[in-house]
Amino acid sequence: RNSEKSIQRKETPRKQTTKKMSNIVKIYHDYFSPAGRMVISICEAAHIPYAIEVINIAKGDHHDPEFRKINPEGTVPVLVDGKKIITEPRAIIYYLCSTKKMPEGFYPKDQLKKKAKIDAWVQWNQESLRRGKMLLIGYTFGKVLNMEIPQAVLKIEEILLKRNLSYLDRVLQKRRYLMGDEITLADHAVVNNITNLQLINYDVTKFASVNRYVNDMMKDQHVKASHKIFKDLVYKFRSRGLGFDHQASLMANL
Repeated sequence: RNSEKSIQRKETPRKQTTKKMSNIVKIYHDYFSPAGRMVISICEAAHIPYAIEVINIAKGDHHDPEFRKINPEGTVPVLVDGKKIITEPRAIIYYLCSTKKMPEGFYPKDQLKKKAKIDAWVQWNQESLRRGKMLLIGYTFGKVLNMEIPQAVLKIEEILLKRNLSYLDRVLQKRRYLMGDEITLADHAVVNNITNLQLINYDVTKFASVNRYVNDMMKDQHVKASHKIFKDLVYKFRSRGLGFDHQASLMANL
C-alpha cells in the first residue's frame, strides 16, 4: 500500500471562479461515504467553494500519519475551514449552516418549528435509516476488508431497514420532499443513505414513494454532482461481483 500517494490525490476545487483560494473549504472524503456526499451536496447547494482530499478507506488511507494529525480518530468526512477542523457529519453540516449562507428555507434559523423538524429528520437519518449500514459492510466491504458480520445481526438489520423505509414511504406519499415542496438540509441527509443501498442492489422500487423521491432528488444538480464518482463505483462493484443480489435476500429465509 502506498497511502501517501493516495492521500495526496485531489479533486479540482469547485465554484472558485469568483472567490479566493483561501475561502475554499477542504473535505476529506471517501466516495463510498454517504455522509461525505451529504457534505459535498450541501456545499454545492450553498455555493461554498471546496476541494476534496480523497481518503480511500479500503486501501487504508485513514491510517496515514498525516491524516491522523488532522483527525486522530481516522474517520471521514472531515471539514477543514481555514484553521478550523470539524469532524463528525452532523457537526460538519451544522457548522456549515451556522457559518455559511444557505439557500432560503434550507435551514431557517428564525423558524424554530421548521428548524426543529429538519433537525428531527437529520437525527432519524443518523439513528434509524443508517441501520442498513451493517448490510453494506456484511455484503460488500466485508469481502474487501475481510470482515465477517454474524448472520443474526444481518437479519435484524434488514428487518429494521425495511421498517424504516416503509415509514419513510408513508411520509412521502403525502409530500414531494421531507418538508414539503422544497429541498432542505433534511433531504440532503436522508437521500445519501438511500442511494448507498445501490451497492447491495437493494430493491427500493417496492417502496414506490421512496423510489420517486430518490429519482426527484437525483435530478437536483447539487445532489447529482455529489454522486458523480459514486455512480461509477457502484457500477464497478457490481461488475466485479462484490455487491449482494438482494432479490435472493435473507428475508426469503426468515
